[in-house]
Amino acid sequence: MKFESNVTDQNGCWIYLDRIVPKEEEPVAAAAGAKKPPAPPAKGKVSLPTEELKPTFGKAWINLTQLMHPGATTLTQRVFVQ
Repeated sequence: MKFESNVTDQNGCWIYLDRIVPKEEEPVAAAAGAKKPPAPPAKGKVSLPTEELKPTFGKAWINLTQLMHPGATTLTQRVFVQ
């Protein structure tokens, strides 16, 4: 119902995009709750730049007027993310 009102009344809707920093994987306990010390980083392995480790948030307006045509069930478009 809300989606239909977004199409007919507002001709679109905002979508919100979040890129969250991935957490480092924790090693699984081997036996009886004993934990292994973290392994040193492998040689030659490149760490991610600090710019990619920052969380990023944005929003984009999706124009839904193409769905107002009879029989339309899908739409493809490129949008500008703010």
